Amino acid sequence: MPYTGPDWPEFRQGDRLHVHRVFDPPHQPSGSRLAQWSGVMVSETSRYGFSLRIDDSDGGGQRFHAWDPGPSCHQTITRIPH
Repeated sequence: MPYTGPDWPEFRQGDRLHVHRVFDPPHQPSGSRLAQWSGVMVSETSRYGFSLRIDDSDGGGQRFHAWDPGPSCHQTITRIPH
């Protein structure tokens, strides 16, 4: 299973989260094996994923994140205490 962490219904809008992804083989076109960022969940979760407002220190913006990012990626999502 490519996702490690609590079951998706356990996350709530407003939670601070850290997303950690490891790619094998490396992600194309960047060639990176590791991607990670933190932010605040700005949408309710669905069985497909959630929207996260990324911290400015991690590039800023808002992105949709799938629970299952694909077979070449292992993803860990953790809640950051407030």
